[in-house]
Amino acid sequence: MLVADATGPRTYSEWNWTLPCVLILGGESRGVDPKTLGDLAVERIKIPMEGRVESLNVAVAAGILLMEARRQRSMTDPEIFSA
Repeated sequence: MLVADATGPRTYSEWNWTLPCVLILGGESRGVDPKTLGDLAVERIKIPMEGRVESLNVAVAAGILLMEARRQRSMTDPEIFSA
């Protein structure tokens, strides 16, 4: 299970997106509520931000993360995304 978290220990590009995973995104200002996750084992990843940016809109964050997944997966199996 993969959780987008601004305080995560690794960046989204360091995650191996070719592995099967479930991506969990929370609200823009507070992220994922820890109570929601309970005792589930999760990996936390972050999207580095510059300057005074505090958070990203969840749709923007999802787009960034999913494009990285697509990029990595297309590098390992170009047939997946050929049109």
